[in-house]
Amino acid sequence: MFSFFSRCKNSDKLPDCNDLYVKYVHKWDDNPEHKILIVKPDMVQSFKPDTDFSALVDSTDEMYVQIKQQIKTMISASRQDLQELAKFNEFNLETIDKLDKAIDRQYIKSVIDASDVNDDGNQYLISTIEFGCALAETIENEIGGFVWVYDYPYWESTIVHKKTGFEIPVFHWAIKKYSDYGVDDGFKGKIFASSGVDA
Repeated sequence: MFSFFSRCKNSDKLPDCNDLYVKYVHKWDDNPEHKILIVKPDMVQSFKPDTDFSALVDSTDEMYVQIKQQIKTMISASRQDLQELAKFNEFNLETIDKLDKAIDRQYIKSVIDASDVNDDGNQYLISTIEFGCALAETIENEIGGFVWVYDYPYWESTIVHKKTGFEIPVFHWAIKKYSDYGVDDGFKGKIFASSGVDA
């Protein structure tokens, strides 16, 4: 009996987030500065409080403009594509809660099964990017005071709370969601907990 129930439990187990990251995401990262093959921590104080981000970047730089536009495009795509999982009018905590419940183990398994590891537009990569966009928009809408810190490739970009300097790697949050590590985390509560950066 024990073996039977153990097998049933293990059948619901999803792959590790780091394995998925390497297999479907990092494989398409040709930035030589990105050498760490594990997902990022949920939150890190990467900048000094009240950093002037406008002084750190050249907003006219071609790469900066391109990455900024790519993220805008994916945010727009996420608003449309995620309607297939849950109907919503805007990204907020209730929307994230709906999406979080819809993106269950069975759905994630179907995304992984449909993903071609040799395709740079594989479903796993696109799904985590779109959920990451939803998280970023929700965090800004619900908490506010964040700025995008763009990186190449664009899915390695993060959002940073300007007042405190805390960095949230939203796309890595999404990778954790689409894995055994974070599938049951509860992202409405996770975002609410992150509101502590505004203290």
